[in-house]
Amino acid sequence: MSITRGITTQVGVAIGHVLSWIHGRPPFIFSLRRGSPFITQLRLQWLAMREHASKLDGKPDKTVGNAVTVQLLGTVDDLVSPDDNIDLVSGRDFVYREVEQTGHANVIEMDGSNAGVKRQEALLDAFKAVGAKRVPERSKVTDVIFVIHGIRDEGFWTSRIADRAKNVGTKRGLQIATETSTYGYFPMLSFLRPGARQEKVEWLMDRYTEARAKYPEARFHYIGHSNGTYLLAKALEEYRAVRFDQVVFAGSVVHRGYNWQEFIPHRIKSVANFVATADWVVAWFPNALQILGVQDLGSAGHDGFDLARTNEAIHELKKTYVVGGHGAAIQEAMWNSIAEYAITGTFDPPPARLLSPDQAWWVAWPAKGAPLIWVLIATLLGWGLYGLLKLRLREWAKTVLVLLYCGAVWTVLTEI
Repeated sequence: MSITRGITTQVGVAIGHVLSWIHGRPPFIFSLRRGSPFITQLRLQWLAMREHASKLDGKPDKTVGNAVTVQLLGTVDDLVSPDDNIDLVSGRDFVYREVEQTGHANVIEMDGSNAGVKRQEALLDAFKAVGAKRVPERSKVTDVIFVIHGIRDEGFWTSRIADRAKNVGTKRGLQIATETSTYGYFPMLSFLRPGARQEKVEWLMDRYTEARAKYPEARFHYIGHSNGTYLLAKALEEYRAVRFDQVVFAGSVVHRGYNWQEFIPHRIKSVANFVATADWVVAWFPNALQILGVQDLGSAGHDGFDLARTNEAIHELKKTYVVGGHGAAIQEAMWNSIAEYAITGTFDPPPARLLSPDQAWWVAWPAKGAPLIWVLIATLLGWGLYGLLKLRLREWAKTVLVLLYCGAVWTVLTEI
């Protein structure tokens, strides 16, 4: 962007945040970003319209979806970047033409000037290019499986579970495609910030839209761990076009009272949720926010879902837990059970050696007063800082120690 455009945009964003705080909802222009509900819904609905139109091709009742779309791209557009101008997924059948000496505002001006004539020529050339009938290539893929990792995790294991699911599907004559992209390492402090989690939801929906475009007739399934479970739960609430068949949750940080009935069976067919014996991450942190009624995180990975007792489409091990901590349900010995459920919806219990009838007392009992753990941690950190300030040292040495202490705490919160 030019300096003027950059400054104007940043001032506008700042004003937008103030308006968001005053009115309790963001300005509409904040919805115009990649992965946002508005853009994602628009892309998915466009894909559905084009798919519907292709099936009606040549029939008299075909009334929508067959218009040619031409997109003119200005060479000096400093408001919308080329990456945001070109959508090769939902806009794969658009006709794109680059126009010289053209910016964001004057791309529609086709007057008698030299630049205006070039725009006319670009538009006419685009229409001429729409000669041959384009027939979309049909994929043979029958099932698509998303495997999404959680916090403090690079997600290397996702491809291994995906391979196991492929093997299960191949034995049943299915063609399996997998989505195991990573949104990067996600430390605890970022996870506790709602805005950061929302960014990952939008990332997931961008991947979902591309997969829907690539495999329009396939069934979609989902395997999520930790923050990966939250991403799907939040996406179901905000994106009405999202649909999956089988869903597997491990180490879930979703609220235990999550309203699955709103989505089952129309948008989700069934859910398997594995609860661990010693998942202190869920029991002490998301659970504390759930108890306090703050944010939309919860303890489904420690307590299970409330609706699992009454809804037959939500599967959990009855009074039995997977032995281990936050990653217990994604250990290699669990992969067969996870893959089988994701593909077929058949809930086969894991090997007996991995199960226990009781949760670890040192996790379960503190979890009942999880907010107090936060208070204890804050108190210990405060005492540590107070102790440094009381040391009888030269001021410069004390200042260095305090800075090192604060830096260590910040590193733990943002990197671990």
